[in-house]
Amino acid sequence: MTDKDQTVDKQPQGSGDDAKPPAKQSKAYSSARRNLTEEELLVPGVVNILIDEMDRLEAEIGEYKPFKEKYYSCNTRVKVLEERAKKPVMLEIIETALLVIGSLLIGAGDTFWRIEAIVGKIVVVAGAAMFILAIGVRAFDLWWSKTDED
Repeated sequence: MTDKDQTVDKQPQGSGDDAKPPAKQSKAYSSARRNLTEEELLVPGVVNILIDEMDRLEAEIGEYKPFKEKYYSCNTRVKVLEERAKKPVMLEIIETALLVIGSLLIGAGDTFWRIEAIVGKIVVVAGAAMFILAIGVRAFDLWWSKTDED
């Protein structure tokens, strides 16, 4: 065997208590990482090494499948929550607009009341209605966020 065949691939260690030590590659397997000829495949030892390697890799795949499933589950959950976060923004815009317009109408009601009493009353009632509608939008927003959590 050459020095190249006897070297062991080293992987950097993780910096945590739960980090596994790097997988050590056997020196006997290092030369098996190449294309094998028909004659080499007829040797029983080579076939055993390849079967062992297949079993090891299948076990690793089994270990990683739950992480893949958790990733996709979490990714889907993040996308759903990001989409839900957009809806309250529109409700906040509507609520703010209703509060601003309602406040303007109530404030302008005094001016209109001096000009014509009935117009002033209508303007004040419309402003109060917008205020009440803004409170209703806020209540709907709170209800909506609670139903999303369930």
